[in-house]
Amino acid sequence: MFDMNFNQRGSAFNNKDVNIYNLTRTTPEPYWSTNHLLMRIWADTKEDLAFKTGNPKKAKNWTEIEGKTEFIYDDIIITSLPGKNGLLKLNKTDEIKDLNLSVNLKGNSIGNQFIMLRCDQSQSSYIEVRLLENNLTINEKANNEVKTLYEVELNTNKQIHNLELTLLESSLSLKVDQEDIINDLKVTITTEGFIYLGSAANITNINLNSQEIDEIYDGVFNKLVITDNNETIISTKLKGMELFTYKIKKAWEGVSNWFIEVL
Repeated sequence: MFDMNFNQRGSAFNNKDVNIYNLTRTTPEPYWSTNHLLMRIWADTKEDLAFKTGNPKKAKNWTEIEGKTEFIYDDIIITSLPGKNGLLKLNKTDEIKDLNLSVNLKGNSIGNQFIMLRCDQSQSSYIEVRLLENNLTINEKANNEVKTLYEVELNTNKQIHNLELTLLESSLSLKVDQEDIINDLKVTITTEGFIYLGSAANITNINLNSQEIDEIYDGVFNKLVITDNNETIISTKLKGMELFTYKIKKAWEGVSNWFIEVL
Protein backbone atom coordinates (compact mmCIF):
# COMPACT_ATOMS: atom_id res chain seq x y z
CA MET A 1 0.00 0.00 0.00
CA PHE A 2 2.84 2.41 0.89
CA ASP A 3 6.16 3.00 -0.84
CA MET A 4 7.74 3.24 2.64
CA ASN A 5 6.51 3.17 6.22
CA PHE A 6 7.76 5.01 9.32
CA ASN A 7 6.07 2.67 11.78
CA GLN A 8 8.35 2.80 14.83
CA ARG A 9 9.28 5.44 17.39
CA GLY A 10 13.02 5.73 17.62
CA SER A 11 15.87 7.42 15.80
CA ALA A 12 15.43 10.26 13.33
CA PHE A 13 18.10 8.64 11.15
CA ASN A 14 17.49 5.74 8.78
CA ASN A 15 20.32 4.52 6.55
CA LYS A 16 20.15 2.60 3.29
CA ASP A 17 20.36 -0.77 5.06
CA VAL A 18 17.09 -0.25 6.94
CA ASN A 19 13.94 -1.97 5.68
CA ILE A 20 11.89 0.79 4.00
CA TYR A 21 8.70 -0.76 5.42
CA ASN A 22 10.05 -0.63 8.98
CA LEU A 23 11.55 2.86 9.30
CA THR A 24 11.88 4.74 12.58
CA ARG A 25 10.88 8.28 13.46
CA THR A 26 11.36 10.78 16.27
CA THR A 27 8.10 11.89 17.87
CA PRO A 28 8.46 15.22 19.73
CA GLU A 29 6.75 15.52 23.10
CA PRO A 30 4.60 18.60 23.86
CA TYR A 31 7.08 19.84 26.49
CA TRP A 32 10.13 19.72 24.18
CA SER A 33 11.83 23.01 23.37
CA THR A 34 13.02 23.78 19.84
CA ASN A 35 16.59 22.97 20.88
CA HIS A 36 15.45 19.66 22.37
CA LEU A 37 14.20 18.53 18.97
CA LEU A 38 17.35 19.84 17.27
CA MET A 39 19.54 18.08 19.85
CA ARG A 40 17.63 14.84 19.24
CA ILE A 41 18.21 15.15 15.48
CA TRP A 42 21.88 16.07 16.05
CA ALA A 43 22.36 13.03 18.30
CA ASP A 44 20.88 10.73 15.65
CA THR A 45 22.51 12.20 12.55
CA LYS A 46 25.65 14.02 13.82
CA GLU A 47 24.89 16.74 11.26
CA ASP A 48 25.76 20.36 12.07
CA LEU A 49 22.62 22.27 13.07
CA ALA A 50 21.84 25.89 13.90
CA PHE A 51 20.52 25.80 17.46
CA LYS A 52 18.27 28.57 18.77
CA THR A 53 19.88 31.22 20.99
CA GLY A 54 16.94 33.58 21.42
CA ASN A 55 17.67 37.03 22.85
CA PRO A 56 21.37 37.78 22.05
CA LYS A 57 21.54 40.61 24.59
CA LYS A 58 20.58 38.26 27.43
CA ALA A 59 22.85 35.51 26.09
CA LYS A 60 25.91 37.78 26.47
CA ASN A 61 25.59 37.57 30.25
CA TRP A 62 26.25 33.83 30.19
CA THR A 63 28.75 31.25 28.94
CA GLU A 64 27.59 27.85 27.66
CA ILE A 65 29.69 25.09 29.20
CA GLU A 66 27.66 22.11 28.01
CA GLY A 67 24.50 21.71 25.93
CA LYS A 68 22.56 24.53 24.27
CA THR A 69 20.60 27.42 25.78
CA GLU A 70 17.73 29.54 24.48
CA PHE A 71 16.86 32.87 26.09
CA ILE A 72 13.22 33.52 25.30
CA TYR A 73 11.23 36.22 27.09
CA ASP A 74 11.73 35.56 30.84
CA ASP A 75 12.81 31.92 30.40
CA ILE A 76 16.29 30.43 30.26
CA ILE A 77 15.90 27.00 28.62
CA ILE A 78 18.98 24.80 29.07
CA THR A 79 18.95 21.71 26.84
CA SER A 80 21.34 19.01 27.99
CA LEU A 81 23.63 16.96 25.81
CA PRO A 82 22.43 13.35 25.38
CA GLY A 83 23.19 11.51 28.61
CA LYS A 84 25.15 14.47 29.96
CA ASN A 85 24.55 17.88 31.52
CA GLY A 86 23.45 21.16 30.13
CA LEU A 87 25.51 23.75 32.00
CA LEU A 88 25.48 27.54 31.92
CA LYS A 89 27.82 29.89 33.80
CA LEU A 90 26.90 33.44 34.76
CA ASN A 91 29.70 35.74 33.61
CA LYS A 92 31.73 37.91 36.02
CA THR A 93 30.49 36.15 39.17
CA ASP A 94 33.72 34.57 40.44
CA GLU A 95 33.67 36.88 43.48
CA ILE A 96 30.06 36.26 44.52
CA LYS A 97 29.67 34.87 48.03
CA ASP A 98 26.48 36.10 49.71
CA LEU A 99 23.31 36.46 47.65
CA ASN A 100 19.54 36.29 47.35
CA LEU A 101 18.11 34.22 44.51
CA SER A 102 14.57 33.81 43.22
CA VAL A 103 13.50 31.59 40.31
CA ASN A 104 10.60 29.53 38.98
CA LEU A 105 11.63 26.01 37.90
CA LYS A 106 9.35 25.10 35.00
CA GLY A 107 11.07 22.07 33.45
CA ASN A 108 9.24 18.74 33.22
CA SER A 109 9.48 16.89 36.54
CA ILE A 110 11.15 13.84 34.96
CA GLY A 111 14.60 15.49 34.82
CA ASN A 112 17.18 17.36 36.88
CA GLN A 113 17.27 21.13 37.29
CA PHE A 114 20.05 22.46 39.48
CA ILE A 115 21.76 25.65 40.66
CA MET A 116 25.42 25.71 41.72
CA LEU A 117 26.66 28.51 44.01
CA ARG A 118 30.14 29.48 45.27
CA CYS A 119 31.51 27.15 42.63
CA ASP A 120 35.24 27.04 41.96
CA GLN A 121 36.83 27.07 38.50
CA SER A 122 37.18 23.27 38.33
CA GLN A 123 33.65 22.60 39.67
CA SER A 124 35.18 20.49 42.44
CA SER A 125 33.72 22.66 45.23
CA TYR A 126 30.23 24.20 45.37
CA ILE A 127 26.83 24.39 47.03
CA GLU A 128 24.01 22.94 44.94
CA VAL A 129 20.22 23.06 44.99
CA ARG A 130 18.75 20.29 42.81
CA LEU A 131 15.17 19.41 41.84
CA LEU A 132 14.32 15.98 40.42
CA GLU A 133 10.81 14.51 40.24
CA ASN A 134 9.56 16.92 42.93
CA ASN A 135 12.39 15.84 45.23
CA LEU A 136 14.53 18.81 46.29
CA THR A 137 18.02 18.34 47.71
CA ILE A 138 20.66 20.76 48.98
CA ASN A 139 24.14 19.36 48.42
CA GLU A 140 27.73 20.35 49.02
CA LYS A 141 30.71 19.16 46.99
CA ALA A 142 34.16 19.41 48.52
CA ASN A 143 37.31 17.41 47.73
CA ASN A 144 35.33 15.79 44.87
CA GLU A 145 32.87 14.28 47.35
CA VAL A 146 29.16 15.18 47.27
CA LYS A 147 27.27 15.33 50.57
CA THR A 148 23.50 15.85 50.88
CA LEU A 149 22.74 18.42 53.58
CA TYR A 150 18.96 18.49 53.26
CA GLU A 151 16.22 16.69 51.31
CA VAL A 152 12.47 17.25 51.03
CA GLU A 153 9.59 15.97 48.87
CA LEU A 154 7.62 18.85 47.32
CA ASN A 155 3.95 19.10 46.39
CA THR A 156 3.50 16.61 43.56
CA ASN A 157 0.40 18.43 42.29
CA LYS A 158 2.51 21.38 41.14
CA GLN A 159 4.46 21.38 37.89
CA ILE A 160 6.19 24.71 38.55
CA HIS A 161 8.05 25.47 41.77
CA ASN A 162 9.19 28.89 42.98
CA LEU A 163 12.48 28.96 44.89
CA GLU A 164 13.64 31.84 47.09
CA LEU A 165 17.13 31.28 48.47
CA THR A 166 19.31 33.33 50.79
CA LEU A 167 23.00 32.48 51.23
CA LEU A 168 24.84 34.44 53.90
CA GLU A 169 28.26 33.42 55.24
CA SER A 170 27.77 29.82 56.51
CA SER A 171 23.96 29.93 56.52
CA LEU A 172 21.47 28.96 53.80
CA SER A 173 17.72 29.56 53.98
CA LEU A 174 15.18 28.43 51.39
CA LYS A 175 11.52 29.04 50.63
CA VAL A 176 9.64 26.92 48.11
CA ASP A 177 6.27 28.08 46.80
CA GLN A 178 6.17 30.81 49.48
CA GLU A 179 6.66 28.29 52.32
CA ASP A 180 9.73 28.14 54.56
CA ILE A 181 11.55 24.88 53.86
CA ILE A 182 14.76 25.35 55.79
CA ASN A 183 16.21 28.19 57.85
CA ASP A 184 19.84 28.64 58.82
CA LEU A 185 21.13 25.44 57.25
CA LYS A 186 24.85 25.31 57.98
CA VAL A 187 27.17 25.07 54.98
CA THR A 188 30.94 24.61 55.06
CA ILE A 189 31.82 26.19 51.70
CA THR A 190 32.13 29.90 52.52
CA THR A 191 34.48 31.05 49.76
CA GLU A 192 33.54 33.23 46.79
CA GLY A 193 32.76 31.52 43.51
CA PHE A 194 30.82 31.25 40.27
CA ILE A 195 27.09 30.74 39.69
CA TYR A 196 25.91 27.97 37.37
CA LEU A 197 22.53 26.77 36.13
CA GLY A 198 22.18 23.20 34.88
CA SER A 199 19.95 20.46 33.54
CA ALA A 200 20.25 16.71 32.99
CA ALA A 201 18.01 13.82 32.01
CA ASN A 202 17.19 11.31 34.73
CA ILE A 203 19.02 8.47 33.00
CA THR A 204 18.48 6.08 35.92
CA ASN A 205 14.76 6.18 35.16
CA ILE A 206 15.01 5.56 31.41
CA ASN A 207 13.35 2.41 30.10
CA LEU A 208 16.15 0.68 28.21
CA ASN A 209 13.62 -1.60 26.49
CA SER A 210 11.87 1.38 24.93
CA GLN A 211 12.22 1.92 21.20
CA GLU A 212 12.86 5.60 21.81
CA ILE A 213 15.24 6.49 24.64
CA ASP A 214 15.40 10.22 25.35
CA GLU A 215 18.58 11.13 27.21
CA ILE A 216 18.00 14.85 26.59
CA TYR A 217 16.30 17.20 29.04
CA ASP A 218 15.19 20.84 29.10
CA GLY A 219 15.72 22.74 32.34
CA VAL A 220 13.57 25.88 32.35
CA PHE A 221 14.57 28.73 34.69
CA ASN A 222 11.87 31.40 34.71
CA LYS A 223 12.06 34.94 36.12
CA LEU A 224 15.51 34.45 37.60
CA VAL A 225 16.62 37.27 39.90
CA ILE A 226 19.94 37.27 41.80
CA THR A 227 20.91 40.14 44.09
CA ASP A 228 23.89 40.90 46.31
CA ASN A 229 23.53 43.56 49.02
CA ASN A 230 20.39 44.85 47.26
CA GLU A 231 22.34 45.22 44.01
CA THR A 232 20.94 43.25 41.08
CA ILE A 233 23.46 40.82 39.60
CA ILE A 234 21.09 39.38 36.99
CA SER A 235 17.34 39.53 36.28
CA THR A 236 15.38 37.90 33.47
CA LYS A 237 12.07 39.47 34.48
CA LEU A 238 10.40 41.30 31.61
CA LYS A 239 9.90 45.04 31.71
CA GLY A 240 9.09 47.93 29.40
CA MET A 241 8.54 47.17 25.72
CA GLU A 242 9.60 43.54 26.11
CA LEU A 243 6.86 42.96 28.68
CA PHE A 244 4.30 44.75 26.49
CA THR A 245 5.26 42.63 23.48
CA TYR A 246 5.01 39.45 25.54
CA LYS A 247 1.50 40.33 26.77
CA ILE A 248 0.35 41.06 23.21
CA LYS A 249 1.78 37.74 22.02
CA LYS A 250 0.03 35.80 24.79
CA ALA A 251 -3.26 37.59 24.14
CA TRP A 252 -3.06 36.75 20.42
CA GLU A 253 -2.24 33.12 21.22
CA GLY A 254 -5.31 32.99 23.45
CA VAL A 255 -7.55 34.30 20.66
CA SER A 256 -6.02 31.88 18.15
CA ASN A 257 -6.50 28.90 20.48
CA TRP A 258 -10.12 29.91 21.06
CA PHE A 259 -10.83 29.86 17.32
CA ILE A 260 -9.07 26.50 16.96
CA GLU A 261 -11.15 24.94 19.75
CA VAL A 262 -14.49 26.51 18.84
CA LEU A 263 -14.50 26.52 15.03
